[in-house]
Amino acid sequence: KWIAADCKCMVFDEPTRGLDDYSIEVFIKKMRALIKNGKTIIIASHDFVDIGYSRFITMKNGRLYEETAE
Repeated sequence: KWIAADCKCMVFDEPTRGLDDYSIEVFIKKMRALIKNGKTIIIASHDFVDIGYSRFITMKNGRLYEETAE
């Protein structure tokens, strides 16, 4: 629903929790398509399967801990 709202930035908290492997794959493909179309995607997750994007910012205790790019 929110993906269709044409937002510039979207925040997802544990977006793949409870999803099967196929649904995770569909989700990741959709996120990559949004990024290619200029959207900013922020994902908060404990599951590294969620993280397959070009830039990673790791926070620890509310502070920037590390920033890396592919």
